[in-house]
Amino acid sequence: MWLTCPKFVRAALLLSLPLLLTFAAANAQIYRWVDANGVTHFSEEKPTNAQDKAKAQDISDKLKDVGNLITFVDPGPIDYYKPKRSQRDATVDIRIENIGYTMTKAQRRHIDEQVRGLYKAYVRWFDWSVEPTHPVTLKIFGSYELFEQYQIEHRGRFITNRSHYSPYHREVLMLATEFADTTLQTLLHETSHAVMDMQVRGTSKWLNEGIAGMFEGLIYERGEIKMLYAGAWSERMNLKLKEGSLAPLETYLNIPNRQWGAESSRVESTYYMVAWSLMRYMITTEQGMRALALTLQQQRFYNEEPGELVKTLNDAYPGGIQQLEKDWRRWIAAIG
Repeated sequence: MWLTCPKFVRAALLLSLPLLLTFAAANAQIYRWVDANGVTHFSEEKPTNAQDKAKAQDISDKLKDVGNLITFVDPGPIDYYKPKRSQRDATVDIRIENIGYTMTKAQRRHIDEQVRGLYKAYVRWFDWSVEPTHPVTLKIFGSYELFEQYQIEHRGRFITNRSHYSPYHREVLMLATEFADTTLQTLLHETSHAVMDMQVRGTSKWLNEGIAGMFEGLIYERGEIKMLYAGAWSERMNLKLKEGSLAPLETYLNIPNRQWGAESSRVESTYYMVAWSLMRYMITTEQGMRALALTLQQQRFYNEEPGELVKTLNDAYPGGIQQLEKDWRRWIAAIG
């Protein structure tokens, strides 16, 4: 399998690289080289031409699978733009129900505190209402059997083995066998979906999943919001930038919601990572934060028309989508 593209269309076509990796992941290498005409190639086989063969680099290990859940290895804080606080602080009703799961009072208080911090971030950053329309309901299951049975009783045949937010029942369903950092990260990810759903229904996955991934790194202490970043994803994005496999921003943003679930797990993981990176960049500056808040307000009327998200971001970000891409890529290079 070959992927060959001249420079002027290379970036647009390189989105296909993860698809190539999916087919080759089991037992093949992926090679990258640039020929004498400036054409970039990706292939499972080395080129036969001696000159190109000498240039070919095996990039298989560098492009290995990355899960949808962020792993915070040696996490460090990244500054973000801090807008003025709302005159009225947010209050949110949090309801935690344990089903076959034992949780200490300290763990419950910690979850309650972090979820409150997440909602306050939505209020301060994205102008969410200080009075939520309904409670944040969290149901935590201690076994897969109980998790599956609950879904069968409430969702019929539409069941999943993933923790998730159910917009129909407006509740987060969480599978957890023990309380750990990853448990809380997953909980915050799905709770972000629940909070998003309070004011925006049917939004773009690029925003919804990117912001949810970003909030996996939230720490709320003494009334202050802190944000961590994922070292592994930062390094992967930096590598994609250097290897030339990071597609143009418009190419990513025009991928429809339905394509996320239809793709392979490897490609889907790339979507999550790119979405996280873009959202994580946008909260670092005042102009990015305001553009993101404005885009979310526009998403309340989201119809998933082709190019709709690109147009909204183009109008909201100073300098348009091209300037956003330049600033985003500079940020990726700086933190990698």
